[in-house]
Amino acid sequence: MDGDVLKRYENVVVKWVCLSALVLVFPFTLNNFWHQRWMIACSSLAVVICLLWNCIRLKREQKPHLEFLFPAIGVFLVLCFQEQGVIGAFWSYPAISLFYFILPHDRARWVNLALLITIVPSAFHVLPVPIASRVTASLIGISVTSGIFVFLIETQARELRKMAVIDPLTQVYNRLQMDLVLGQARARALRHQTPSTLLALDIDHFKSVNDEFGHDVGDRVLCQVAAVLKSRTRETDIIFRTGGEEFLVVLDGADLVKGAKIAEELRALIAGARLLKKRPVTVSVGVSQWRESDEVREWLKRADQRLYRAKVGGRNKVVWEDLPDFQAGPSSPKIRMESR
Repeated sequence: MDGDVLKRYENVVVKWVCLSALVLVFPFTLNNFWHQRWMIACSSLAVVICLLWNCIRLKREQKPHLEFLFPAIGVFLVLCFQEQGVIGAFWSYPAISLFYFILPHDRARWVNLALLITIVPSAFHVLPVPIASRVTASLIGISVTSGIFVFLIETQARELRKMAVIDPLTQVYNRLQMDLVLGQARARALRHQTPSTLLALDIDHFKSVNDEFGHDVGDRVLCQVAAVLKSRTRETDIIFRTGGEEFLVVLDGADLVKGAKIAEELRALIAGARLLKKRPVTVSVGVSQWRESDEVREWLKRADQRLYRAKVGGRNKVVWEDLPDFQAGPSSPKIRMESR
């Protein structure tokens, strides 16, 4: 989930950086054609075309292709040095920073190194040595400081994303990303015709746990339940804490049979874990598989309805639907089947 959100964010950044660079470079391209500086004009036109192409692709939510942009910028900078001298060096500074904003940090370092290897010899070939030395030192300085700046921004952004979507107590996802994840699961199921199942869990009589043992103990029980959920589910499954004592598990690729079995295993694990010394901790679970006609809210509502029936029906049980021939094993006495 985090990867999908991050990729969309990165694509938005790349789109706006490319668009800004396009607006900046295009007038100079026209000016170079007007003054018949054909080599620089053609090389800057190549940069403009690459920027425009990537802006269009990103607008259509397609993957950007930046591999042609870097050689185009390198050729443009070398020609600027050769034909315009120290004035041409000015284009190198935004180019150095540009790469850190449109590339992953590691790749940006290598691209900047390649750029410096390309343009520094040109600087010493065209410019006096004292000026070329200063240009080289300032370019290296810009590259290093830009890299540090972007690294710090990325680190802070990762922490902020984590704080925004992770429940600080249980370290599972909070409900802020729930609609997005359910929408993605629905889209995958629809596109690939693969099943996807929800488990809606609620800790039974949790208020009495807080009242009898205190909120510190209640918080510890929440963390332990979350740990059990994480220990039994796969990396591709996503766990949310949707309320005080409520959790939602998205089982990607699991049909109703598998979802019900996993739900019963989780119920039995939690009931047998003896999370409190003086009384058992149990959960009720509602299970719902996505149907092709479902919107996200309908899918979620059906899981909540099964959870409600589990709680009304005595708690510490799994309620699901539509599989009357399913036989619970000896360790699964609490599965209750519901028809539509």
